[in-house]
Amino acid sequence: MKDIKTLFGNRTSIARPTRQSERGELYDQILSRLNPSRIKAGYKPITPPRLAYLLTGIPTKDLYALISRCADAEKRGFPWSAIFWKEIAPEK
Repeated sequence: MKDIKTLFGNRTSIARPTRQSERGELYDQILSRLNPSRIKAGYKPITPPRLAYLLTGIPTKDLYALISRCADAEKRGFPWSAIFWKEIAPEK
C-alpha cells in the first residue's frame, strides 16, 4: 500500500491567511507578550477570540495607548502582563 503523501505528489500546504485588520494585528502583538509568561507559569495560553472578548469595549486607538503604557512600565521594571491586567480591569 502506498503512503498517502505519494498519491498527491509534492503539493505545498495552503498558507494561513494573515490578519486582515489593524485590531487583529494588535491582538497578535498583545498575545505574543502575554502567552509566553502564562505558559511558563503553567496556565493555558489565551486564544485570540478570548482576548477579543476581554477587549470588547476598548477602542482601537486606546489599544495603542495600552500597549505603550505596558511597554513603558516594563522599562521601569514591572511585568508587562501585570500592568496589562491592571489596566483592563474595570474600576469599582
